[in-house]
Amino acid sequence: MTTPDSPAARLEARLFRVLTSAHSSPDADALVGRRAAITFQITDPDVTVRVSGRDGTQAVVTTGEAAREEDSDLTFGLSARVAHELWVGNLNPAAAVLSGQMTMRGPLTLALALAPGMRAMQAAYRAAVEEDGAAGRVSTPGA
Repeated sequence: MTTPDSPAARLEARLFRVLTSAHSSPDADALVGRRAAITFQITDPDVTVRVSGRDGTQAVVTTGEAAREEDSDLTFGLSARVAHELWVGNLNPAAAVLSGQMTMRGPLTLALALAPGMRAMQAAYRAAVEEDGAAGRVSTPGA
């Protein structure tokens, strides 16, 4: 069982905030436009986060067991350290896949269609890291 202040719980909470913020505009959200779902399976600590735009009106973010139970069109597997580097903008997604630091299951065409949304996600992630630091929460890579 995950404790509220564990690294996994902190990472899950951060990613919930980040993904909710990054996918808050249905008009700008490619997941909603394509009625698609994407899952991030993160290790060290183990966290699963899913964003679904399948209803065509808004993106819905789920975490934990709820995220693991649903299927997705695209699934990325990566460590928390790699996720952190990716979302602060220090690591290119294509380079991460090609170097084996991140795995991808699903259509490449969908991944490419979603790529422009990466900027909004990176901005939301950097803001969350700064917010966590200002609040005195430990801001280790990915946590």
